[in-house]
Amino acid sequence: MRRDSFLVSLGVLAGAVLAAAAAETNGEPLPRAEVQPDKALIYVARPAAMGFAVPIYFFANEQFLGVNHGNGYFWTYLPPGKYTFWCKAENVNVLAPMDVEAGRTYYFRQKTVPGFIKARAAVELVDPSEGDALIDDCQKLSEMTDKQRARGEEHAKESWGRAQKEAAEASAGQAGNPE
Repeated sequence: MRRDSFLVSLGVLAGAVLAAAAAETNGEPLPRAEVQPDKALIYVARPAAMGFAVPIYFFANEQFLGVNHGNGYFWTYLPPGKYTFWCKAENVNVLAPMDVEAGRTYYFRQKTVPGFIKARAAVELVDPSEGDALIDDCQKLSEMTDKQRARGEEHAKESWGRAQKEAAEASAGQAGNPE
């Protein structure tokens, strides 16, 4: 009986979350950023609802850029230069260092995979030709709370050294796997 009640509650909760997410856009197109000629435009999207309750924080080097829950995206601008992009949930997942150029747009997809206690994060660079579709797969523009901003800054300080180590491994072709 308890198990059935739990499953019904879980189903109701999942339905409510999906309905709320669908209502976020109210049929309106999702907002987009404008390219700036002196900066790189960075989109970070997490189009899947899996692990929606677990925030995935996103960074460029030691700078915290934003956070996503399921079905959300955000954008930010960076000056041109070399960056190590990484994300953090239960784990740290890092891409090999890359150069970004002014006036260009870069798209990153955050994904969750089952972890030991909670969802683990993975991030990947997406081809620009797929970027608009990636954003269209999301249902809301992510908005960061003060608490999430503080936590993101804390993660940046605590985990940047680990991200640098993993970036060096990624450069050598050994990292990029969230396991």
